[in-house]
Amino acid sequence: PPYVERLNNQTPWTAKLAPHFRNFVRGACHTVASIGHGTGGAILTIRVTFDAADRPASPRSATLLQTLIKHPGLISAHLGLADATVTGVPTRERSMRGASKEPIFEGVLLVEGLGRAELLAAQTSIIRAMTGADLGLVPAETAIYDLCIALDKSQL
Repeated sequence: PPYVERLNNQTPWTAKLAPHFRNFVRGACHTVASIGHGTGGAILTIRVTFDAADRPASPRSATLLQTLIKHPGLISAHLGLADATVTGVPTRERSMRGASKEPIFEGVLLVEGLGRAELLAAQTSIIRAMTGADLGLVPAETAIYDLCIALDKSQL
């Protein structure tokens, strides 16, 4: 309920910017595993599907994430399982984006790095480690996003 409440009652800044977003994808996820600290200058997102009925278990997922952030310049990694019952709820925020059709995905692997160069250098080995980790993760789509601004609540 708090997630849907926020999407139905955006801040004025979100209401102003949301209609201009392109290729927007949002998915409510339950965190399976998370490791590392800080916020990177860029983030690699790998939307995943599962090739097995079982979803990844936290201890084995944590082992994968520990392996991933050993790459130079990578600072954190997170694995989330999407909750379609929350993601699919119609909201005011979604309607503001107009033509943006958000695809529903099963899960997402997020890897934060110092910048785009570090993520690009590690991307192939990240995908290789992910698919070889026997967690049933199948990469569906990848993207790298650069951080353009970070504000805390006092700055809004």
